[in-house]
Amino acid sequence: MLKYKEEKKDVEGFITDIAKNLSEPNKQRVADFLLGVLVAESTGQKEVDAKLNRSQGIAQCG
Repeated sequence: MLKYKEEKKDVEGFITDIAKNLSEPNKQRVADFLLGVLVAESTGQKEVDAKLNRSQGIAQCG
């Protein structure tokens, strides 16, 4: 739980210190990125791992 609290503090600091000072197009880019992170987390780690293993298997040689 401590790691979560530290990460939350880091994200809040990022938003407060950096994102508020960005131009409107860059604010949208940050929002899109954060939404992508939320979507990736909601798919579940097992599903992500399965997709990574599948794609890595194709790329492996010999």
